[in-house]
Amino acid sequence: MKRIIMVVTIFIVLGIISITVFYFVKPSIFLYNNTNKIIYVYSSESTYGVEPNEKEVEEIIKMKPDVIDPGETLKLAPSILSLLKKNIRKDTGWRIGGRYSFNSVGGGGQAFMLTRASGVCSVLITINDNKSELEEIEKSYCYKKIKPFKDSYPNG
Repeated sequence: MKRIIMVVTIFIVLGIISITVFYFVKPSIFLYNNTNKIIYVYSSESTYGVEPNEKEVEEIIKMKPDVIDPGETLKLAPSILSLLKKNIRKDTGWRIGGRYSFNSVGGGGQAFMLTRASGVCSVLITINDNKSELEEIEKSYCYKKIKPFKDSYPNG
């Protein structure tokens, strides 16, 4: 009986340590709202080059955005499962002032690849009224890096 309790305790402790380690070594995307309007942020993960299936499309349509108030920052990080897979793409898009194109005053987005080879551990996207600025932030270590795509989504 003592042996079973000891084994279960060891597994629980190892699980907590693993989750903690993965939490702190994930790459991060920070979005800073440098406007005087609310920003609605949509973020998704997918396998690069693979079209989403019906269930994934349905999830994208029903997605509720994160909200960034003026002067606030939002942190986005990939899921633990995405860190374990290959060719994962993280898409981040935003709308300024409204959730949809008809009631917003602008928007934009940026796509990232999760990779072990090149990239950075953390980026800051400063969202202004008419443009966004991408800045790399130094972080000592992360399990996988994020590499911004050269072509970002157009504003609007």
